[in-house]
Formats: sequence, structure tokens, C-alpha cells
Amino acid sequence: MLAGLKAHRFDASWSAWTVTRERTEVLNLVTYLQGGTSALVKAGDPKGIKKPLDLCGRTVAAQTGTAQAQGNMDDLQRQCAAAGRPAIKPMVVPQQTNVNQAVATGRADAMLAARHRCRQHRPRGSRPRTSLSRTGQAETGSG
Repeated sequence: MLAGLKAHRFDASWSAWTVTRERTEVLNLVTYLQGGTSALVKAGDPKGIKKPLDLCGRTVAAQTGTAQAQGNMDDLQRQCAAAGRPAIKPMVVPQQTNVNQAVATGRADAMLAARHRCRQHRPRGSRPRTSLSRTGQAETGSG
């Protein structure tokens, strides 16, 4: 989307953008909600993932280019290391549907996504489990 806006292929985008200093240097962003990150696991929580550190040593999926893949995953890796736990095995894939399918089929133990997406678009058989807020993160539209 960013490349399309920069190339003037379209004039505006209404999407879940995370506000960063780099993006505000090239885009006019309008904040319409405060966001955060949640983890989704398969129904029944077969791996017993109840809190963020339970993701350590697990395969965790996220969509390429998102705050979850570019920030939250690194934050969680640091938390795992500080706690002496095994590293997360990131599965970063290009489409959200791929992320959803990874959890639904068991290729990933959990997925990270914007909190509002976890509530509205959770994969069949999955449920929100763990809240992973990052201070200062905001989901926005761009214009």
C-alpha cells in the first residue's frame, strides 16, 4: 500500500496503518483508533498459551510488514531471552489469510495481529488469548 501511495496509483488508503515516524515523513496519516496486538490460538488452546511468555519456543505467525512482524515479534523475543526461555520461531507470511490458515492447520501455535482484527476476523476454531499492547501504537488511515 505504501508503495502504491508513493507512486500515486491511488490518492488515499483506509487501512490499519501503524503510525511511525518514518511513515509520517512521507504520508499524511489520520488516527482513527488506538490499537494494540493480540495473540490468537486454536480453539481449546491445545498448547496452553495463556500469557506472552507462553509463546517462547513456539511457532508464531504474523503478516509481513505489520507492527506485529516488525516490532511485537522482536519485543517478545527480548522478553523470552530475558526470562531464559527458548526463542520464538517466527513465521512471517505475506497475507493475513496465510497467517490465519497457519493457526487453523496447526503449522503455527499462535498468531499475532491487531487487536481489532483478532476480535472481528479470527480464524475458524481460534480465539483471542493474550493481549500484547505496545505503548504509542495507533492504527490509522492515511490520506
